[in-house]
Amino acid sequence: MTLPYTYLIRFKPTNQIYYGSRTAKHCHPDELFNPNYHKKHYTTSSKYVNALISQYGLDQFEFEIRKTFKDKMSCLEWESKILKHFNVESNPKFLNGDSKQESFKAIQNNVPTKFISNLELGICIRMHKDKPVPNGWVIGNINKNNTHSKNKKWIYNKNTGRNRMVSKDFVLPDEWIDGRPLEICKKQRQTLKSKKFKHYTNGFNDLLLKENEIVPDGYYPGRTYTNKPSGKRLFEYVWITNGSESRQIPNNELLPEGFYLGRYSSHLFGSRNPSAKNVEFKGIVYDTVKDCIKATNLSRYILLKEGLKYL
Repeated sequence: MTLPYTYLIRFKPTNQIYYGSRTAKHCHPDELFNPNYHKKHYTTSSKYVNALISQYGLDQFEFEIRKTFKDKMSCLEWESKILKHFNVESNPKFLNGDSKQESFKAIQNNVPTKFISNLELGICIRMHKDKPVPNGWVIGNINKNNTHSKNKKWIYNKNTGRNRMVSKDFVLPDEWIDGRPLEICKKQRQTLKSKKFKHYTNGFNDLLLKENEIVPDGYYPGRTYTNKPSGKRLFEYVWITNGSESRQIPNNELLPEGFYLGRYSSHLFGSRNPSAKNVEFKGIVYDTVKDCIKATNLSRYILLKEGLKYL
């Protein structure tokens, strides 16, 4: 059974409220803020409200069902009417971002917005440009272009010990300072320090062992490369084969047992190349499709259309 409804949520620490609606299939008022609901419980579609829930918990919220409806459209129309009446877009008493005049559009297409970010949660959302920035949030998108360290710096929270990478011109909020705790840096250096590890191979499998670990029988220093290196690295490797498969290894490594210099690949003999396969046309077998074209004086297109078969 689907029962659309509107609801009101109050955030206790700031006494701010959020007014919303729920019109999804099989929705019911019993699902709101109810972790024991037999299906998945609902905590609004607002990214900001859900961020507050993650940070403070459900206990810091009060909620009530305001009205139920028989259909989806009447529910959405009523919600939009309430949001417009209280001008929630710029009203600091409301946690809502916009009045949903066009609910099918994103908030940035309805009202002028700004990015705000929560450093503790590592999330970024949009809100109306005239609304004040909530406590614990800063202006800007901390996740923008965060895939590399160019023009970035590390910051960390003195109380929680959490660290993040932000742009160099980022204005630090209270309790955050430049850098990272020394113990975090030491731990990362210990994890990433590769000099204490070494690669070993038996010609088929590779192992990464510490300096003090025992090397298994049949393994020797180096790595096995199954893909062809490119550029200058190509001249540092040689092809080896055991008669059924081929691979490349550095030219200064020992040959694994059963392998010798050279290369074997089935496609070198035409098994994967249609032009190198035998063909049959009208009961006559030809070595290649080119021989068939030469003998019949027909094009490849016409031969295929009239029943040419690759063997």
